[in-house]
Amino acid sequence: MPTEPEEPPAMPAPGVTAVNTKELLMRGVLNQPKQYDSRRQVPLQEGAFLPRKVDNTGLSVSRRQSDTHPEFLTPEQLKTRCRAHRPETSGVIQVSGKQLEELGLRIQPDPVEANAETGILADPGHSLLPDINFVDFATDIGRERIRVWAAQLVEIAQVAIAPG
Repeated sequence: MPTEPEEPPAMPAPGVTAVNTKELLMRGVLNQPKQYDSRRQVPLQEGAFLPRKVDNTGLSVSRRQSDTHPEFLTPEQLKTRCRAHRPETSGVIQVSGKQLEELGLRIQPDPVEANAETGILADPGHSLLPDINFVDFATDIGRERIRVWAAQLVEIAQVAIAPG
């Protein structure tokens, strides 16, 4: 049975560096049972890694500030940025680029500039996980594949700021 050729990794835009496997990538999480439930033995839930309708091109993550990349956000800055457009965001989780690569997930840099009209704050380290997107999630096969990744991500993600 013929299979579709695998897409080559997206090349970053000029002036944007590719994600290094040693980097940490963060994601804001909600203090809601579908994403984070402190009453459970494993509080982080699959919903933290499932795409929403706005995630057509991939799940948003943000590269964590480091000595190599001081221009990227800290967990506290990411929480503030997320709360600006989703006030119920109350925590930040992180996973390494290496762990994402080992799961077979691609990471595509997608820097976001500030927009005073919409209130969006800048995030120079914003990136996408294009393999986890709502278009695929809307299909039975895609939903199953994405749920497997979400379950794997729950197991390896670390809490940078606990929701609460």
